[in-house]
Amino acid sequence: RVVAKDKYNIITIGNSFTHSDFVTAEESWPQLIQEKTGRSVANLGVGGYGIHQALLRLMISNIKADTVLFGVIYGDFDRALDPVYTFYQGGCKTKPIFEFEEDSYKLINVPVLKPSEFCEAKQKHTHPIFEHIPGFSDYIYSDSWWTHSYVLRLIVSLRHQNKLLSGMPIYLTNDESLDYCINIFELFHKYCEQNGMYGKVVLLDAGENFRHKELYHLSNPWDLVNAKLEARGIPHVDFHDELYKAFLEKPENLIHPIEKLHYSPKGNQEVCKLILKDLKL
Repeated sequence: RVVAKDKYNIITIGNSFTHSDFVTAEESWPQLIQEKTGRSVANLGVGGYGIHQALLRLMISNIKADTVLFGVIYGDFDRALDPVYTFYQGGCKTKPIFEFEEDSYKLINVPVLKPSEFCEAKQKHTHPIFEHIPGFSDYIYSDSWWTHSYVLRLIVSLRHQNKLLSGMPIYLTNDESLDYCINIFELFHKYCEQNGMYGKVVLLDAGENFRHKELYHLSNPWDLVNAKLEARGIPHVDFHDELYKAFLEKPENLIHPIEKLHYSPKGNQEVCKLILKDLKL
């Protein structure tokens, strides 16, 4: 029986790219860091988590470390604005989100709704969570006959998502939505400092980053995010050039050849190598 500790050398937080879905625990980049350095590593990454949840898990865990690595992918920025995971695709998993007020914040949708509670509230339109769903309209969940069809409901909802679906992704757009995400990373930075930990945001490339790079003719898709993190004094790093090179040589050097989204075993090895080099471990 393994007993969790309250202090590690390194904690990793984030979503499935930090948890390292589709590889074994031994093949995950956090575990590889532990194996190659002899330092203790606690992997707190959870598949499907947004940056709110990743940070909150760290904050409520009461686990401390010398270093905290916050793994982030491009989709985290869009996910950060929505208190319901894949709402327009029929999702009913709710999550907390931050609402910032000058130098303070409060949590919206806490405690989170159970799926059954969410579906009941959705029918009655009674819960304040709906005020925070981007593009939401009561019309989408009226009692019209078409709402009983998943396909028709999704099609009709598209017109309420124009702002979400058109234009550049949030991490490439210099507006209040991106600034909101940067606020979360600033809160992460302050929490780590207050608890005697070194926190660093690790921007992790996926296949979509490379598509954006080519579609929008970008040198590095992370440039805008890097600039904003730099302006706030938030430690961060990206490995875009190295990961893109590995991807071009052979996609499965980075991306899982069957699942086509998360990192392959070789991809996890590459991320581990780059993090060790960055942290000089």
